[in-house]
Amino acid sequence: MPNVLQGGIIATLIDCHSIWTAIAYDYRDENRSFGTEPMPGYVTGTFNEIRLMRPTPLDAKIVLCARVINKLRKKAIIHCELFADGVLCAKGEITAIRLEESRYIR
Repeated sequence: MPNVLQGGIIATLIDCHSIWTAIAYDYRDENRSFGTEPMPGYVTGTFNEIRLMRPTPLDAKIVLCARVINKLRKKAIIHCELFADGVLCAKGEITAIRLEESRYIR
């Protein structure tokens, strides 16, 4: 469809924003300033659901809002919504898995 954001890109935005939400959550939970080392590392475990609710116009202002809805020791479930000019166009939920610091390199 012309002038509409492709669904795979929407899923990627939801995934990326959700992972960074998990990272920010851990910084706050550990009472540390964002960006201090060691930075928590996460990978996507599952896309629990991605729902494309209406077309997302390419020329719209895109805003993503995410929150951690469940947190276990090494797993976080994040719900994320994507708005275009204030209209909810997509939402998704992912399970993010926290990596041991030795499992990733910066």
